[in-house]
Amino acid sequence: MERIAESGVVVRCDQSTAWVKTIQRSSCASCQARHGCGQSSLQSWFETSDVIPVSVHGEPPEVGQTVSLSVPADALAKAALLVYLVPLSGLLAGLFVAETLFGQDVFAAIGAGIGLIAGCVAVRCLTARLKDNADYAPALESGFADHSNHLSR
Repeated sequence: MERIAESGVVVRCDQSTAWVKTIQRSSCASCQARHGCGQSSLQSWFETSDVIPVSVHGEPPEVGQTVSLSVPADALAKAALLVYLVPLSGLLAGLFVAETLFGQDVFAAIGAGIGLIAGCVAVRCLTARLKDNADYAPALESGFADHSNHLSR
């Protein structure tokens, strides 16, 4: 099974959980033309950092240690479809139902808004149910012995 990996730095750890700080980067970081590109400048404003709790099985990593996290590629694809398609489907369903029932554009727009909100609520409920599903949880990859990359304070 193919897995998608991301590296991060352990910021806190106990016997069962490691909290790993990852930095969301765009593909601009590896582009040769990034210094002369406006997209790269814009992207630098929106880089975010996330701390992700990860279950530890075996020897826990040390704080400041660089580790590799991975998730199954199919789980990531399913989650992306859920997050994007359910609200869009709700929007379209609300639009068509309101248009069919009332026949006016104003009601169709209101129906689309209600459908979008309902789709977002459905995503929230479904992701809450999937939160504890091990298939969607990131896993620490073995062989994370690099101690050279520590957090700057």
